[in-house]
Amino acid sequence: MSFAHPAAFALFALAAILIFLAFLRALTRPQPVSSVALWSGLTQSPERQRPKLHRWAEPILFAQLLALAAMVFAVTQPARRSQESALRGLAIVVDETASMRTTIEPGVTRFARAVARARELLAESPASRVTLLQFSSRSHVVVPPTDDVAAVERALARLEPSWRGDGNTSDLLNLLTATGGTESYDRLVLLSDRAWSDLPPGMTAERIGGGHNVGLIAFTVRENPSGPGVSAFLEVRNETATDVAPRVTIRDEASAVTVTLPVGAETSERFVSPFPASRGVRFTATLAIDDDFAADNVRFFSLDRPSTLRVRWIGEENAYLRAALDSSLQTELARASEPADLTVVVGRTLDQLPPGDLLLVASDVPSLYRFAGTTLLPGGDARAEDPAHPLLAGVDPAGIYVESLPETVFFAPVERILTANGLPFLSAIEDGGRTLYVFSTDLRATNLPITVEFPVLVRNVLASVTRIPGALVHTWRTVGELLEVAEAGGLRRVRDPDGREIALEPGQTAFLPERPGLYDVETDRGTQALAVNVPAEESSSALPDVASVATPAASVAPVDVLRRLWPLFAWIALLLLAVEAGLYLRFDATRRLA
Repeated sequence: MSFAHPAAFALFALAAILIFLAFLRALTRPQPVSSVALWSGLTQSPERQRPKLHRWAEPILFAQLLALAAMVFAVTQPARRSQESALRGLAIVVDETASMRTTIEPGVTRFARAVARARELLAESPASRVTLLQFSSRSHVVVPPTDDVAAVERALARLEPSWRGDGNTSDLLNLLTATGGTESYDRLVLLSDRAWSDLPPGMTAERIGGGHNVGLIAFTVRENPSGPGVSAFLEVRNETATDVAPRVTIRDEASAVTVTLPVGAETSERFVSPFPASRGVRFTATLAIDDDFAADNVRFFSLDRPSTLRVRWIGEENAYLRAALDSSLQTELARASEPADLTVVVGRTLDQLPPGDLLLVASDVPSLYRFAGTTLLPGGDARAEDPAHPLLAGVDPAGIYVESLPETVFFAPVERILTANGLPFLSAIEDGGRTLYVFSTDLRATNLPITVEFPVLVRNVLASVTRIPGALVHTWRTVGELLEVAEAGGLRRVRDPDGREIALEPGQTAFLPERPGLYDVETDRGTQALAVNVPAEESSSALPDVASVATPAASVAPVDVLRRLWPLFAWIALLLLAVEAGLYLRFDATRRLA
């Protein structure tokens, strides 16, 4: 037997204190008698001394001394070496992918079953060293090779599944090579819910299945090229044995649409759902169904464009209009070389129009309209030509006064929204799929900028703007995938789906999402939403519940095994302390009765 801390034997000196305290306790203990006269002269006799020694040498003292001895041996950490039949090495690999979150019975997931099986392997396959790994698209070593089985047990208790997808078996082989090589392990076991055909040499897989699933395996959104809104593309997989017709709710930042999607047993169906009311860039599809794998019941998508409205400014500054733009919607100014959702033109004549919608203030476009002459005509109170027009929602024209404005001659179909003295004040022109909003006079010749209707009117204009189309081809971003954002400009800030900021290093151009959801990415070119999903392959959860079968070790040989004995002595010490407490309570009760 060997001791890790032999100096701890010095703690045996504490036994002297216990004996001394027991002796004092015996001297001070009261003994009731009928008369002290009978005891006179007997205090020095041998017969008097024997009971005294007997009183302090009680069972409670022996229990204390034995407990002290057990505690001292526990502190010295004794160990015993023995020759036992054991494996040279045991490697346990636990699948941590999202599908391992599938519930196989109430309160038990595949991952929990895998962890329980790993504990069984530790018990049935004693090894001189054990390695624990987690397997996914970013596999890693949890416990490097060790002979401390307790450390592996503690690590198993802390394990949790990730949201990532399947890993590469070549990466798994590299990890095993870095921890000694496959030849150094007599047994290698992968606990997974998938079947594998290209495992590292000598590795066996135990499949852990169970549970049923209905999930969204595809969700994308495309803007309608010839009208408002978007169209959502969905694919639903039903891996159960019965037909289902779940409801799917698609949401953007402001509105939602719900559809019912019938899907036959053990099949997949694709659907196109129109979403004409949508004007957003962030989308969530939620499948309303009760199954055993909830991670694929919610999917996320974002259009590849900034979530802010990009505005290009041409011409004179106008503080009132700039303030109304900033207070109405989330906007940002675009550079001259960058695309913009809306171009604001103040006091200019445009012979060539930039792409997109335009808001023109005292600016003419000779190809579409012009101001007749240079003389301004008297205005008056504004009048709504169509009070139900969307641009006038929440606007009361009765409070708007126009002092003067020019006569405007239009060469294209025009919709007059507000007039003053019969002359157009605010008009809308449709030109090749875009809209031009025209204020015929300088806003300084009106009281509009100082009315409460002005920011409401500007907000209505912004809400009607046709956004820059997103990319026609979209790729799904998945958890565990390194997201490069360098092409979107310098990376400034990233917020996770809960709004918490992700720490970034100076000059960092990519980040690694570890959970599904919508991330806000702020770059030099604006704020963009990035949708991250659980990989679609994780939805394939209809696997048979294969019973785990212990695989015999490839080679078992006698090895030197170090058995730590300190836990045994610690338990003995606790037991003796409990006995000592019981004896104390017993003798104390006896004294009170006496």
